[in-house]
Amino acid sequence: MFLQLNKVVASKAITIPISHRKYLMDYAIPHLAEDHSGTIFLQSIKRQDYVISHGIFSLKKQAWIRATITKPSIMLIYWISGHTMFGKIPGVGEIVLTKGHYNLFYLPRGVRSGRMKKGDYTALYVEMSGTYLNKLSVNNPMVRRLVEHVELSSKKGSLLPVAKIPHEFEIICNDLLRSYKTGSALDLELEAGLLRLLSLYLLELENPFIITSASNKKSIINHALKYINDNTTKVKLPVKDLAKQLNICLRTLERLFKREVGKTMVEYHQHEKMKKALFFVIKSNMPIKSISIETGYQDVSAFIRIFKKYYHMTPTMARGHPEMLPSPYE
Repeated sequence: MFLQLNKVVASKAITIPISHRKYLMDYAIPHLAEDHSGTIFLQSIKRQDYVISHGIFSLKKQAWIRATITKPSIMLIYWISGHTMFGKIPGVGEIVLTKGHYNLFYLPRGVRSGRMKKGDYTALYVEMSGTYLNKLSVNNPMVRRLVEHVELSSKKGSLLPVAKIPHEFEIICNDLLRSYKTGSALDLELEAGLLRLLSLYLLELENPFIITSASNKKSIINHALKYINDNTTKVKLPVKDLAKQLNICLRTLERLFKREVGKTMVEYHQHEKMKKALFFVIKSNMPIKSISIETGYQDVSAFIRIFKKYYHMTPTMARGHPEMLPSPYE
């Protein structure tokens, strides 16, 4: 794949914004394309079956960027920064690329174009040949399912959902961009990274309940919070059972919970157990050992140690400080 402007210069200096430099690929071949519309700085590493590219677009005015697809491919695009880009693939549908999101779709042969407004853009994209993915899918059920999703969407003339960038995606991309390996070691690392990206997208794709509406997210979080509060008597939070109840992947649930609540489910569980313990310590005459058991700790010494870590005093000392209770319990 290549981006077409009027002139391509292989070794010309260009000033890269500091915010974009962390995405530069030291091992990739740089190219600069320019005309009256603006400039494109492009770094690509090409292999027989796939191309990984990082592009910085600086446009002086609205322009159409054309790409020539030489063989049927599947494209994974991470739109890092810039305005929304609109493109159209005949027979497939309109592509909308938005900052902080990524998408995966099928590209048939031919010249494809996208409209970009005046401004600066940064994108990371991977183009994989259909034969490459079919080859991988022989021994990899995950890739096989993803190929089936793509084929089905292409037949329907629609695109797969756009997903928000999870933290893991950025970590994988940075691993790909920061590789210092060479030769076959680099090839193995790049292919492993591609499989991780595809796996992450499939995870989101097969859990549309998570991807889509804010009301669904709120419902999931509310259910999770109630579940945690109902299980404060347990030593460990049975998070796998919670994921099964919600019919979503545990990893997806953990990521969503941390993003929405600010704590992991394990951290929140521990926090609620300590709140409950403090309430019993101050509002009841229960022995410390009974409170320990009531909050899921069979070992009273471990309970006292964790309580002290939270409140900077032992449970016995806390009994003389009712002001420590949060307002709802006062």
